[in-house]
Amino acid sequence: MVLNQINIKSHNKGFIKAKYEKLRNLTNNYGLGEQVRKGYLLIKLNRKEEAEIILQKEIDYCLERLKLGRAFSGSAEMSLVACYALLGQKEKSYELLHKMEEKRFPGALVSSIQVDPIYENLRGDEEFKQIIRRQERKYAEIRAKIDGLEGM
Repeated sequence: MVLNQINIKSHNKGFIKAKYEKLRNLTNNYGLGEQVRKGYLLIKLNRKEEAEIILQKEIDYCLERLKLGRAFSGSAEMSLVACYALLGQKEKSYELLHKMEEKRFPGALVSSIQVDPIYENLRGDEEFKQIIRRQERKYAEIRAKIDGLEGM
């Protein structure tokens, strides 16, 4: 378990464990790796240098998966978006989100990234809001088509 790999003062352990479990439940739906969550927790514990090392390793791993064609339904891309967001590299996060819009943006992701704390530093940006609006419109159109088929 990731928490066992992070040296946390005992008086913070219960609080951090609760935060971790909540985060894990939010992010498990779309394949963010344990290392992304670990990086997020380290940032929240003001251990940014450790977080940067872990997140950079995750970036390298995801880029290699993409290069080798071993990415699974957007999971590598979303881990990259998360890593870049956590590292404050918003332009790289948006570049990937736009590429995902061109291909296939996982439907479950649209609602998840709006509440997942990993993406909190993107959420206030107009560019992020526009991406969400476009994806919500896209999935509303798909839902309307499906509803039309069901009424036949």
